[in-house]
Amino acid sequence: MDPLEYCDACFFRGMPNLCETYKGTFTKVNSIHFSQQNKIDRILNKLNARPKLLNRRWTCILDKSNREDFLGSLWGTGVTVHTLEDHVKVLVKLYRPEIRRLGELSEIEINPHESWQEFNPQKRTWQSLDVSGKKSIVKIKLGTVLKSTDLETEKYFRIITSDEKPVLAPLEKRAAYNIIVTQFEPAKAFWQTDKKNQIGFIKTDYLENLPEEIFSTLLRFQSDKKISDYMSFDEEDYELVRSVLASAKIELQRSSETIDLCDEKKTEAITIPVDKIEKDRIDAFIAMITELGGKIGQDDEHLNITGKVDSVKLSFIQSEKSNQEGKIISVSMSALEDPRRITELLAMLRKRLGLLPMSIENLVCRHWPILKDSDLQYTVQSLIEYWKIDKNLAISVIVDKKKFDKVNEWNVKIKTGKIRSNLDTVALGKILKSRQ
Repeated sequence: MDPLEYCDACFFRGMPNLCETYKGTFTKVNSIHFSQQNKIDRILNKLNARPKLLNRRWTCILDKSNREDFLGSLWGTGVTVHTLEDHVKVLVKLYRPEIRRLGELSEIEINPHESWQEFNPQKRTWQSLDVSGKKSIVKIKLGTVLKSTDLETEKYFRIITSDEKPVLAPLEKRAAYNIIVTQFEPAKAFWQTDKKNQIGFIKTDYLENLPEEIFSTLLRFQSDKKISDYMSFDEEDYELVRSVLASAKIELQRSSETIDLCDEKKTEAITIPVDKIEKDRIDAFIAMITELGGKIGQDDEHLNITGKVDSVKLSFIQSEKSNQEGKIISVSMSALEDPRRITELLAMLRKRLGLLPMSIENLVCRHWPILKDSDLQYTVQSLIEYWKIDKNLAISVIVDKKKFDKVNEWNVKIKTGKIRSNLDTVALGKILKSRQ
């Protein structure tokens, strides 16, 4: 993520000299007179801090106490700084609390060869469209944002009227989510702290489908403490985070529940040689990267991945948590067995490296190997969901004979009563029959 990408509204009246890209991280974004630069260098020397080049930009990284001293010392030097507090002030002015209601129900024809979803503002989630008839006519409210996906691309639309008829108006993804946020119904999120009341945690479930402007701001406030399924922040930033979430009509409330950080598993981050990773899993991951347009070089412990705009060195570690530092990305081995985490990783790599704009979810599902029961359940669930919205896409998931045979074997066990399942096995039977 490039934090400066979402500061365009902040710099409307001109670029500052420094921008706080992350909490305590200051990056030079505009030229500084040499006399002012000397003053900055003297301030940093007193703080025992050394600037460095990150992504070819002058950057200094400071801890909490030094951050306040640094900002205080800049007063009167003529150096302009855009802090995260400044960023939040701009952000909250961009998003109004009013709710933009959807219009009347209308009928519109959509492309039957793509899978379609509509955004539900009440549930704050995407849901499959019900398609009826050979012409793929759907009934949907005016103003609704739609998403269509095929094997390679993901496109966004909004239902508007033209010449008194409903039409599909194409949108960029960023614009689509900024329209969606205006339609959100109010929601709540909860702030839990650690036992020392120093770190606040918010479940990521509360933060889904936010515009990049809002979500990237939350990322910039994140603390160093990472636990799965939560975003973490310094307790002192509660009010700022609350203001950011209010922009998305989310009311942040303090919870009486605490999180015991001692319960987190502590494992050494031991790098696993690539040839020691399950072959089917690493081959599937490499195939996903390759289909996204990434070029891969490999040594004993790393995958060197190159895209159009950047390159990274990726390794797999024996740890519950993944991490990255500069161009070095260390991925938890457990992520290789979790489709959701691999989807998030690929989305990050696609954006950072400038890879192809295809649907990551579809890509992962098509290449995901079936090595254990959780893989099988994920594949079957995905098959059934895709069948509802795009039969061709569903069939593409089990083109591989080995994958088809495993799903078919599981379906036979269901039919013969050897195992039971709450999934739609009738639909699964139709899918398998279409594939044969």
